[in-house]
Amino acid sequence: MEQKDVKRLIALSTTSFPDKQNDKFSFISSLLITGIKCFQNQAYQEIVGSGEAITTSNLDWTIFRVYLLTNSTADTNWKAGHVGTHGLFISRKDIAKFCIDEVENNEFAKKMPVIYSE
Repeated sequence: MEQKDVKRLIALSTTSFPDKQNDKFSFISSLLITGIKCFQNQAYQEIVGSGEAITTSNLDWTIFRVYLLTNSTADTNWKAGHVGTHGLFISRKDIAKFCIDEVENNEFAKKMPVIYSE
């Protein structure tokens, strides 16, 4: 992206890539991450590696993190928080809304919110 002079990146991740400055302890999050480490270690390593590559780049990045996805078509709104401060579920519809809002408003540049449906 840097070679092609692309400046903005909005990337999907999970809470396996922590925001050490803002996340709080969550038993549920710890349990989910431990499960991923044990049963899908390759996926865990890829999540952490891509997060590190993005956050150490010169890009204007946003990494939005999710827990559990739903296919709900209900008319809900996305909310942002951090590990230990929010809900666990987000609809794919709300992920799309978040991405559009972030492109338009650039509210979470250089941040890693956990997004969820409310």
